[in-house]
Amino acid sequence: MIGTIEVIGDDTTALWLRSVAETAPARINPVITHFGAVLEMAIIAHSSGRPGPEIDTGFMHESWRVRFELVGKYLEAIVESTAPYVNRLEYGFAGRDSLGRVFHQPPFPFIGPSVDLVTPMFVEAIGGVVL
Repeated sequence: MIGTIEVIGDDTTALWLRSVAETAPARINPVITHFGAVLEMAIIAHSSGRPGPEIDTGFMHESWRVRFELVGKYLEAIVESTAPYVNRLEYGFAGRDSLGRVFHQPPFPFIGPSVDLVTPMFVEAIGGVVL
């Protein structure tokens, strides 16, 4: 449970709030499923050239997946990549790596801009199904 609200003196409001709370997962989980896929597509699109990274082999594009976990009654969308160099591309890297090679690679952000793009749409969609 995330939290509780106690409404005193207004049975109609209390009944409405209980109804909203009981039906929320059935209305929210499809939105989470949809926007998990939207975020995955946005990340792939933003990693297809400047200002994001250029496509080299296509391995990173193929490595993105969205998976879902049930946390209580709600889904959690997890967008992840198996490519080991995702953070290096997103944030850049300057210095010696574990193999002794020296890099001065600038960041090519694509995850952050994707999250920034999708978040307002997700918040609006959640608000639309809750209220």
